[in-house]
Amino acid sequence: MPNKISDVKSMSILNLAREAKFICDSDWHVRVARALRESNHLEEAEDEYNQAEENDANSWIIKTELALTLAARGNLREAVEKAKEALTRDPPPDTLSQSKIYLDLSVWQLARGRKSEAIEAAKNAYTREPGSLLKTAHYFQTLGRAGKYRLLIELCQELNRSDSTPTPLVQLLLGWEEGHDLFGEAAWNMNEMPFARKILEETVEAAEREGDFEGAAFEEDQRALYYLRHEQADRRPRLIWEKLHSRIPDIQTREYIEQLQCRSLCNDYYRKAVEAKSSKDQAAWVDKLEDLAKVSWRANTAAATPEHRGDAALMLSRWRRLYGNEKQTDKEKSLKELCRSKVCQGVRILEDDDPLNDADGYVILARALLSAGEEEEASQVFAAAMLPLLRRSQSLGKGDTRSSNALEAMQRAPLSPFPCHGKYGCKEDDWLALYVCRVCLDASFCISCLVKQANSRVCDKSHDMIQVYLKGRDLNSMQKPMAAFKEGQLEPDKEWLKELKQRWQITDDTIAATSLPTPEIVRKSQIKLKLFY
Repeated sequence: MPNKISDVKSMSILNLAREAKFICDSDWHVRVARALRESNHLEEAEDEYNQAEENDANSWIIKTELALTLAARGNLREAVEKAKEALTRDPPPDTLSQSKIYLDLSVWQLARGRKSEAIEAAKNAYTREPGSLLKTAHYFQTLGRAGKYRLLIELCQELNRSDSTPTPLVQLLLGWEEGHDLFGEAAWNMNEMPFARKILEETVEAAEREGDFEGAAFEEDQRALYYLRHEQADRRPRLIWEKLHSRIPDIQTREYIEQLQCRSLCNDYYRKAVEAKSSKDQAAWVDKLEDLAKVSWRANTAAATPEHRGDAALMLSRWRRLYGNEKQTDKEKSLKELCRSKVCQGVRILEDDDPLNDADGYVILARALLSAGEEEEASQVFAAAMLPLLRRSQSLGKGDTRSSNALEAMQRAPLSPFPCHGKYGCKEDDWLALYVCRVCLDASFCISCLVKQANSRVCDKSHDMIQVYLKGRDLNSMQKPMAAFKEGQLEPDKEWLKELKQRWQITDDTIAATSLPTPEIVRKSQIKLKLFY
C-alpha cells in the first residue's frame, strides 16, 4: 500500500475517480487534477485542467491552477499567459488572490529573464496586499537586484511612514542579511546615507526592545558592514565591533559576540597590519590580532577557548606565514597549532552522520589548510566542496531535462557552499568559474564578476584569488580523490581523513572550533519572508 499520495500512480487516481460515477463536469476535472498535481503527475494534471477549462472557460480558479501546473512543468511562457488570462475573468479574482497571482507572475518572469515585467508584477502583488511581508520583501528584493535604487528608496520611505514602532521597514529588515545589503547599496547610490544610518540604528533598538540581545548584536554587525561596504568607512566599523560588549552588556550573548568580533575584526586588523606605513604601526595591529586570537573579552577569563577564536587564529596564521620572522621549523609548528582547531572542526563535520553538511566541512577544512600554507591540498579540498555543482552542470550539459525547470532552479537550495559576492542575483548555474579570496575569510566571486572588478564591496581588489570551480572540469581530475558520490550524496574518503588526522595530530580529545551560530532573528526572518531564491 502506498504511504503518501505521491506514491499513487496516475492511472490509479483516474480509475478511482471514474469508479465513483460522479458527473464529469469542470469541478470533477479540477478535483482530479488537484490529486494528480499533488502526486506530481503533472502532465496528466494538465490534461484534466484543460478539460475543466473547456467546460468553464471563464473560471479564474481553473486558469490559475493550470498556470501553476504549467510552471511546475517548466512551461513558463504558457504559465504567464494563462495567469494573465485569469486576471481578466469576470468576476475577477478577489484582491488577495490577485496579489498571489501577481506574485507568481513576478517569479516566473524573473525566471524568464524579463526583469521589467517581473518588477511590474511584484509591484501589483505588493499594492494589492501591502501588509504582507512576503509580497513586500519580494518587491523590495526584485527592485534591489535589478539596480532600481530610486524605486527601492521610495519604497523604503513609504514603509517608514508609519506611527507603529518599529515601522514596517524596520520589521522587514530585522534579521534579513540581503535586505540590509540591498538597502545600503540603494542608500549609497541615491545619496540617502543619513536615512540609512537612522534606520539601521533603529533595527538595533528594535531588537533590544524585544529583549533579543543576540539579535541586537547581529543588527550592530549589519550596521558596521553598511559603513564598511557602502560608505567605505575605515574607523567606524571597527569601533562598532570593538564596542559590541559595552553596547550590548548581556551576559548570555557574550559567547556569540566574542565570535562575531573575532570573525569581523580579524580581517580588519590583518588588513591594517598589511597597509601599515611603519614597523611600529604594523606591530601594533599584529598585537591586536594576537590578542583577538588568544584573549577573551569575557570577564575574569585569561584566555579564549580554542573553539571561539578559530577565525582569528586562522588570520593570525596567515600573517605569520607570509610576514613572520620565525624559523621555518618553528613557523610550521606555530601554524599547525593555530589552525588545528579549525582543521578538527572540518574533520568532525565530515565524520558525522549528516551528509548535508559535508560541503561546509570541506570549506572549513580547506580554509584552514590554506591559512597553514598547504595550498595544493586546500585547492583539492575546495574542489571537493564544489563537486555537487560540477555534477549538476555536467548533467545539464548532457541534456538532463529534469534539471532544466527554470522555476525549480529558482526555488531549490544552492549546491555551492559559496555565494558570488559580486552582482546581486548572480546564479550559480551561470558560473563558468568561481574564485575564493586567499586573504578574506568569506569572499568569493564568479569569473564574470571578478573580471568586472565587482568585488569592492566585500574584498580588496589587490587580494589574490584561488580557483575552486571550473565548469566542465573532469569529476575525477583531482590528484587525490577526497570525496565521491554515493546515492546522490558527497561521501568523504575515509583513508584520506585518517591520514589527515594523523598528520595534524587530531585525536578524540582534540578541541574543535565552532562556527558562528545562526541567531534566532535570522531564522525568524527566513520563515516569515519565505523568499523564493
